[in-house]
Amino acid sequence: MHGCVCVEAEEMTHKKRNFYLTITLLLLVIIGVRASMSTAVTWYVNKKLDEPKAYHGEVGDIDLHLLRGAYEIENIKIVKISGEQDIPLFSAKKIELSILWKALLKGNLVGKAELFAPEINIIDSKKPERAQTGKEASWLDVISDLFPLRMDRILIHNGSLHFRNIDKKPAVDVFIADLQASLINFTNSSKISGSLLASLEIRGTVMHDAKLNMAAQIDPFAEQHHFDVNGELTGLNIMALDNLIKTYAPFDIEAGKLDLFWEIAAEKGYVEGYIKPIIENIDVFSWKEDVKKEGDNPLQVLWENIVGSASQLFRNQKTHRLATKIPFTGRIDNPQIGVWSALVGIIKNAFVHALESKPENLVDLPETELPKNEHSKTENSEPKQSDAKPPHHKK
Repeated sequence: MHGCVCVEAEEMTHKKRNFYLTITLLLLVIIGVRASMSTAVTWYVNKKLDEPKAYHGEVGDIDLHLLRGAYEIENIKIVKISGEQDIPLFSAKKIELSILWKALLKGNLVGKAELFAPEINIIDSKKPERAQTGKEASWLDVISDLFPLRMDRILIHNGSLHFRNIDKKPAVDVFIADLQASLINFTNSSKISGSLLASLEIRGTVMHDAKLNMAAQIDPFAEQHHFDVNGELTGLNIMALDNLIKTYAPFDIEAGKLDLFWEIAAEKGYVEGYIKPIIENIDVFSWKEDVKKEGDNPLQVLWENIVGSASQLFRNQKTHRLATKIPFTGRIDNPQIGVWSALVGIIKNAFVHALESKPENLVDLPETELPKNEHSKTENSEPKQSDAKPPHHKK
């Protein structure tokens, strides 16, 4: 009897040992398969990033999250092959691509992309091999290959955007930092969000101090442009743009602070809007800077003196601001700019009524409504243009 008990105990111990061994082997197989998949996906992504002939792309690592239906691309970098500088066209600390589960529960298979610390560098140069814009490649095709689902939501965290000119010494570098952005309902589905319009929000810091805020509503699948954009840039120290102005303008500015406001709406091929620049304490000519320090030629000194005198004459004496509103309207491919209205606006600001440093809230699109029989756009249906009226001024 005692021997039977010992045999049974040994059998139980053996079964437990086999069970734990099986579990261990299964876990090792899963880990091995996952590691193999990560290696294979990393190879595939690097291959796709290398397909644009003018650019070379590579990633540091890829992590798969099978249960979440997501994968992360770490330390991605895309550089121009013929470039003479080591400034990437695009880089990011991490990109996460995933299935949007809330949309899936509603019957829509769409995706979400989150970009962490992305950076884009646009470079202007007289030498084509040094210029860098990214237009040589079809990046939408590359993105589609990396993630075949349609993107409904794109989020950007702590991004930056640079415009550079490396021909000049010192080099031009105008940038937006701390860039936070969200693009929601890009699939144009009322079933997912209750609206046919995608919403875009952007905020960031321009040249260390100025604050950028912009909001837009867009119909990404409309046959003709349909959007409503409002934005403002406040507190920009113009001296931060000194290298840019010297490179691209026939004068330079020695002092001043810029606020910029804009409202733009487009519908059915027509666009309407305005840009309102307000410059406080502008100073174009400085004898110490332009003549003694920089040694500008006499004609340059004369021209900057004329521009400086005009800016002093037409700025409001109470607010010390030079300001106007530049309206435009017409077909989107050939809008008419209200030059005369802009000139009148300068005079009014100087001598009649100072323009306020805030948006006008004049241009808008009417509320977009769904047709009564239009419930939503399903995953396989064709996008449908909303029934909106042309842009108009608010009363």
